[in-house]
Amino acid sequence: SPRDPNLIFVWCDMSGLYRSTDGGRSWTLLDKRQMRNGCRCKVLFDPVDPNVVYGVASGVLKISRDKGLTWTPLTAEQPWKGETVLHLCAGRWQPKALFVGTDKSAFLSKDAGKTWSRVEGITGRVVGFYASTFFYFVATSEGVWRSDGGKTWMPMSDGLPWTGLRDFCGAEIDEGQRDHLPGTILFCAIPSKAVDGKFEGGVYYYDGSGKWRSAMGKGINTTLGKQLYGNAEIAQYNHVQMSETDPNVVWCTTPGTGYLPPYQRGAYRSANGGKTWSHTYFFDSRG
Repeated sequence: SPRDPNLIFVWCDMSGLYRSTDGGRSWTLLDKRQMRNGCRCKVLFDPVDPNVVYGVASGVLKISRDKGLTWTPLTAEQPWKGETVLHLCAGRWQPKALFVGTDKSAFLSKDAGKTWSRVEGITGRVVGFYASTFFYFVATSEGVWRSDGGKTWMPMSDGLPWTGLRDFCGAEIDEGQRDHLPGTILFCAIPSKAVDGKFEGGVYYYDGSGKWRSAMGKGINTTLGKQLYGNAEIAQYNHVQMSETDPNVVWCTTPGTGYLPPYQRGAYRSANGGKTWSHTYFFDSRG
């Protein structure tokens, strides 16, 4: 939880949801009659009320008003029906706005979950949301869209060499905090490819300048060709996340192309928005 670092939730692929209130030193398995089968979608902490947490159990969107101890369905109807819920989002500056993203579409509620509407014009598997002061952003496997109120959506994938997005995140900053344009900063991860003998794809950023730009700066693996004990000819970047308090700080993960630096499987961290990267967590891919 961004307001209580001792409050942590972990979904297990064996269907259980675990809760810790002491920073992970001890854990409690929640009652499966309330929460089970939701490991495809991480819980969502309400941006206003520190006691409220949202989660999905067997396709049903649920709410907890006591920091995740007990859960009840948020709405009687689940408009996504048989679709698999993958992402939840709440508007930081518009707290009554809730998003649900599935493997096929996106849904928006403007009244804290009482009623829902399908986001028209959005296609593909949802990989992430971001709600800034003025805009909503939805990213799917087929691109990125922006809306200023949820009625109409404008595509904003210019600059990406291709789609197939794997992950997406955003943060809002103050002027002077970053050497790019102030405002909303977005990052996404797309498939890596070799084009005319050069690396393309990976991690991209958007800073309001009108198009996406590569964030594959110095220090990150862009070498073509499988290395010693490697499993791939080119490094793929599957996850990207950023700090909401300092959007200069960005992480991404890769299965790597070998087991010696800088080709290892692991995580990279950038402290300057992707200009340079350091390999901060890695392990021997032979294991």
